[in-house]
Amino acid sequence: MGKENKNNVTHTGPSGMAVVYDQEDAENLYDTNEDILDDIRPRLKGGAKKYGENISINDKRDFAQELYEELLDAVVYATVLGKTLVTMINKKKNGER
Repeated sequence: MGKENKNNVTHTGPSGMAVVYDQEDAENLYDTNEDILDDIRPRLKGGAKKYGENISINDKRDFAQELYEELLDAVVYATVLGKTLVTMINKKKNGER
């Protein structure tokens, strides 16, 4: 249940954790949500074009396997990105280019 305090809204979720949103957070959240949707829409359209239809819960692909493989790829990409950022930071600290 939520309660309002001036420009803040406090919400306690099912776990009992309280989350406080202020108006600025809500505005930024909206923009972020739109950005996410703008990224998802073309992927859905591309998938429909590739597979000849919109995604369906009756699709025969093994979504658990596909998700597993995509998550493995994401871990690889995140690791490379992290190592790249650490290298850049260390070079900057040492005055290198």
